Amino acid sequence: YDLGLAAGRQAGREEGREVGLEEGREKGREEGIRTVLIENLEAYLDTRFGPLSETTLIALRAKSTTDLRTLALTWQKAHSLAELGL
Repeated sequence: YDLGLAAGRQAGREEGREVGLEEGREKGREEGIRTVLIENLEAYLDTRFGPLSETTLIALRAKSTTDLRTLALTWQKAHSLAELGL
């Protein structure tokens, strides 16, 4: 009984470690994607609309990853930062 319990606990720890590692990798990928999206959008928007104000930069950086992806697809069609919600 004790050996089975110990083996079960060990298996649970190993599974927990694997799940934690995968969650960490996923979070790291998501943060990396956000960073690239923000850096690229800052450069694109600066080129298109001129230097971005601190307020605009803060608003851009506060956007969700989904919103950043949408902006990455739509910024070229916008006539102003306001159209982009910035």
